[in-house]
Amino acid sequence: MKNDQVSLLLSIMKQHTVKIFFFIFALLFLTQKVSGQDIHYTQFYNAPFQNSPALVGIFQGDIRLIANYRQQWTSVPVNYRTFTIAGDFKLPSSDNKSFFAVGTVINYDKAGFSKLNQTNINALGSYTRRMGPRIFATVGFQFGVNYRAFDIGGISFGEQFDPRSGQFDPGRDTGELFGSEENWYIDMGTGLNFRYQTQEKSELVDRLERRTKFDVGVGIHHLNTPDQSFLLGEDVALPVRVSPYFAGTFQLGSNIDLLTNISAQFQGSYQQFLYGIAGKVHLNRDPGKQLAMVGGVSLRSRDFTDSWSPVFELHYNLLRVGFSYDVNVSDFNIATDRRSGPEISLRWMIRKVPVLDTKTCPLI
Repeated sequence: MKNDQVSLLLSIMKQHTVKIFFFIFALLFLTQKVSGQDIHYTQFYNAPFQNSPALVGIFQGDIRLIANYRQQWTSVPVNYRTFTIAGDFKLPSSDNKSFFAVGTVINYDKAGFSKLNQTNINALGSYTRRMGPRIFATVGFQFGVNYRAFDIGGISFGEQFDPRSGQFDPGRDTGELFGSEENWYIDMGTGLNFRYQTQEKSELVDRLERRTKFDVGVGIHHLNTPDQSFLLGEDVALPVRVSPYFAGTFQLGSNIDLLTNISAQFQGSYQQFLYGIAGKVHLNRDPGKQLAMVGGVSLRSRDFTDSWSPVFELHYNLLRVGFSYDVNVSDFNIATDRRSGPEISLRWMIRKVPVLDTKTCPLI
């Protein structure tokens, strides 16, 4: 990175980023002290809408398609499987100072002997405004429908153990008053994102000569605190989840970048922190043949270190494939033998060839 770029980057961070972080961490005090936890990915930066709906439209191109798969606790019989399919695209704009974007996300998660599963379908929208030659602000919104269900036949309850025989009797009453084994609810969220980038305008051909950029923001999920209870006559509100994050690419040389990612999840009494650092080597920057490899490590922690993960990615033009594997280092490694599970991400972007008399999106 050239000296003038370093000076400009430090100046921007000093003037704007500190204010943004104060705003983000002030929002953390809005969380409720109620137990709860959403799905999560080790490659959270490759599942952007889990962090914030304000990341809709924040990419290089016109259309983006994303797929994620995670399998956790593969060495125990009650593993977790999570799938996500998402896509977003930018709407035509009459100028290069602002634009709207829309998207959708479908999540599916299944876990445990109860086969507890949830499926949610979400519609997302965002508005991005250029705040300066290299600074963009985005506000995003999310509206979704969530379906949850479980199989009571796969669960054992204390009341089903016969104290006289000392044996488990699946025919005995569970002692639980389930109103239903499934429920539906509406879910809403919002978010705010700030983008800084060294490239000032869009180019017809991106030769990857100016690559430094970073996003800092926050997502606020479950704003309406929907009722997720299965129990008869009892409401259990899904607590608000606040997700501050930072994701940056810093150009260190003509073909080398440093990637840093930080995310936190605060949901009731639950909190989680994820940290990632990686190096990116551009093997070919020629248009149409652009090839790069990424290698790094991620760390997930709560009140203690939970797991660490080697991460590898292959980038070819506008296609990215990522793989990581969690190595469990918590007390649960007695059961997992330090194995947690693999995670795969796939991202494909489509960039239209602009007509010469039309405005192009200034965001990279």
